[in-house]
Amino acid sequence: TLFQKPIPQKTFTFPVDIPKEKSFFQQFLLEERKYLVLAPCASEASRVWAGENFAKLALELARKYKVTVVWLGMENEYDYISKISEQNGLNLAGRLNWQEVIAILSQTRFFVGNDSGLAHLAAMFVPSFVICGPSNVSLASPLGKHVHMIFDEKTLPSHWRKKKRYAKQLDINNLSVDRILHVIHRGLAAPIRNLKKIKDKQMAKFPAKE
Repeated sequence: TLFQKPIPQKTFTFPVDIPKEKSFFQQFLLEERKYLVLAPCASEASRVWAGENFAKLALELARKYKVTVVWLGMENEYDYISKISEQNGLNLAGRLNWQEVIAILSQTRFFVGNDSGLAHLAAMFVPSFVICGPSNVSLASPLGKHVHMIFDEKTLPSHWRKKKRYAKQLDINNLSVDRILHVIHRGLAAPIRNLKKIKDKQMAKFPAKE
């Protein structure tokens, strides 16, 4: 039921001061909708897509869409993201407060990241492409009209995660850069995918534990 009903946009309101927001963008030489946000980190290692993959993805997206890449994350992730970005884009990990993070996310052209808190925030505002590891995407997906969950067909529901014989099937890095690019290009060009279809598809494959 929750996944069948879109959340009204007015449900999400944040204290973002618009005039201040514009000057805030100017200090980073950013223009609204002319940058994209990448969030390459997550709280669990199993949910982190390889950094080298994010580096390749950033180069391809910046080239195709003619946008600046903005990297977001926590303060303790700054050095990791610096190695990934290699001066390709703007690393703001740990440099913003939450109000500023929301301002950045609300004005980006689109968002790509691992399944993390930033993905849930971004999904409220813009097309969001979430790279999923070992989680049940039908139950833990960010809510929004523009959410594209990208997961390996072998990803399993949470109650199967700890079974060792499925360990290889739970590797987020089974997802290639080309696969992510394909979903992004298709998602930006086509109508928004229906989250209920994803839920039904996965539940048909992996019935709920009795």
